[in-house]
Amino acid sequence: MQQALESAELRAAKRKADLEIIAAKERAEILLAEVNHRVANSLALVAALIRMQVSSSKEPAVKAALSETQARITAIAGMHRSLYTSDDVRIVEMGRYLSTLVSDLAGTLEKSGHKTRIVTAFDKVDLASDRAVSVGMILTELLTNAIKYAYQDGDGGEIRVSLERVGSNARLIVEDDGVGFDDNTAPAGTGLGSRIVTSMAKTVGEGLAYIPRDRGTCAEVPITLE
Repeated sequence: MQQALESAELRAAKRKADLEIIAAKERAEILLAEVNHRVANSLALVAALIRMQVSSSKEPAVKAALSETQARITAIAGMHRSLYTSDDVRIVEMGRYLSTLVSDLAGTLEKSGHKTRIVTAFDKVDLASDRAVSVGMILTELLTNAIKYAYQDGDGGEIRVSLERVGSNARLIVEDDGVGFDDNTAPAGTGLGSRIVTSMAKTVGEGLAYIPRDRGTCAEVPITLE
């Protein structure tokens, strides 16, 4: 009888401990979601302030640099927004995140007079937040460059953005049918964007590669899924 009572007490204590762990986990997730919410709002405010600076500046080079900075901040804010609206605050659903990011970038650059049609295709890929923001920054730089430099005649053209599952991994592709890319040509801007892409691409996989083609540019970034 005594042994049965002790067993019942142990089971009750275990159930209580399990419930306390579940409650603590739920509180931590709620707190993390709130943190991501506040960070996203703060970054959105910073981006809005930079946008105001862009509008008030009269120097084309300054306006371009500020616009690129705004796009980078928007990419980070979007990742935090995806986290606080997700069922799992540790994981970013990349299709939703990148779709929003592309839409924001297209809207911002369209206001600057760039005419392009962006076609997207995103497979189901989930990434941890630190890797997600790296992919978001990479896409921001590659897409911004394609919108600004791929089509020189002013009529714009099509840019295709895709995130594909490849076996147990994935790859991000940004391609266009424009003037093409020459490794020997100096960057049109400061070169900061190229350095950002090169560095971050190595943190998510094998690094950035430009795929040879007869027309246009195709940038590919392999992503190792952990």
